[in-house]
Amino acid sequence: MRDFYDDDRRASSDEVDFGASWRTQGQGPWRVIWLRGTGELAAFDAGGRTSVPTGRLGLGAMLGGGGADEVVVLGVETDLEVVQAALQGWQDHMTDENGLAWLAERAAELGREGA
Repeated sequence: MRDFYDDDRRASSDEVDFGASWRTQGQGPWRVIWLRGTGELAAFDAGGRTSVPTGRLGLGAMLGGGGADEVVVLGVETDLEVVQAALQGWQDHMTDENGLAWLAERAAELGREGA
């Protein structure tokens, strides 16, 4: 996670919290934030595990191994209103067994023209 915040745009950015109880295949928690400085929607493995099995989100390439310091950028969109619209209802899915996959599917559309 330290490497993620080595970028000054991230380190000095305001953050918008999208919850800290996300689950993936019943495991977690993951914390999700949006960074105003970069437009990144990022998930942080806050579970303290030593590894994250590949494919936990149903998006194996996205999470591929890692650990408690794992950071995954789910999408990029510089307009917070667009992010909020794409993730509408996120509070209802955060503690679902695989709620992070729900979020990742919506985040994958961020930053695409016409999305």
